[in-house]
Amino acid sequence: KDRAMGVMINGVYQQDDPGPDTTRHGAYERTKSTLRSWITAEGPFTPDPGRYHLFVAWNCPWAHRTLLVRAVLGLQNAISVSIAKPRRTAAGWVFDDSGAYADPLLKARAVHAVYSR
Repeated sequence: KDRAMGVMINGVYQQDDPGPDTTRHGAYERTKSTLRSWITAEGPFTPDPGRYHLFVAWNCPWAHRTLLVRAVLGLQNAISVSIAKPRRTAAGWVFDDSGAYADPLLKARAVHAVYSR
């Protein structure tokens, strides 16, 4: 059975996605991005080793892109990574307590817990 992907709404993880934002006529309306800054030596976000950490799942296409860019740019030693288990659960993307699919940085049990901190 396919699992609907959960969603964060006002800082609370909702197991059941209420569906995409739409206009009255049914066209998809993407939420306006709030992330418009670049990481550059001039700042305001500088590329300091240990400053950034990725929370990813191997089979998430958006996360996969971040891992590719991290590798292509040679940033593996500068940007650490926590990898969630490859299958979503009712709690979304989750981490084990230890091992390859654990979150050693925050000890989070699920990716959504990182966003709601």
